Amino acid sequence: MQFYRNHFRAMGSPCQIRVYTESSSLAQKWMDAAQAAIRRLESKYSRYRPDTLTSRLNATAGTGEWVPVDDETHGLCEMAKQAFMLSDGLFDLTAGVLRKAWDFKSGRIATQADIDALLPLVGWEQIEWKRDSQAPSGWSMRLPLRGMELDFGGIVKEYAADTAATTLMTFDLSIALVRHRRDLGGAWGFETRVARIVPLVWFLFNKVRWRRVAIMNAILNIMGDDIVIF
Repeated sequence: MQFYRNHFRAMGSPCQIRVYTESSSLAQKWMDAAQAAIRRLESKYSRYRPDTLTSRLNATAGTGEWVPVDDETHGLCEMAKQAFMLSDGLFDLTAGVLRKAWDFKSGRIATQADIDALLPLVGWEQIEWKRDSQAPSGWSMRLPLRGMELDFGGIVKEYAADTAATTLMTFDLSIALVRHRRDLGGAWGFETRVARIVPLVWFLFNKVRWRRVAIMNAILNIMGDDIVIF
């Protein structure tokens, strides 16, 4: 038995999948399946690609066009709405448009006037919904103002790590780790003979401290610099 690793980039972030098994062919099959789960979400929600749902929503902002959404997208929006409410509006998937106030290439810092000009385009509560019997989820949505943008990046990366981990849990493996940027998703299968869940443990290095964290069927979000040993 040994660990096999797969490194790749998705959604503009480094990703890593590790599985623990005795077979390299099985490891590759499992890692390919988990990577495909992440790629699917990238092709659906990336704002950098012109053919995604996110790009369509942003392109039709302020035109009055309704965009049908499926259950997955509606569920993500419900999660985003809950996070928006729990954070008193600090977590807002429409806030990405504020990046236009800065010029990161030249290093120009945004002025208050630059920010104020964009603030009317920010606000999750401005997103409009309507019942739509033709939509897969029964809902359609639209952004009411021209220039308004929706960026799922603040929530879909965590969801991608969870989805990849869930994919791995469908296979007969004992330990696996999905890492998408700073989101760690652990997936555990059952040992076939002893019928017990194998725990996953890793160490996190923070300044001069080591922290031991045990995760089971969960995601750990890490902020700041870190070294992960697994």
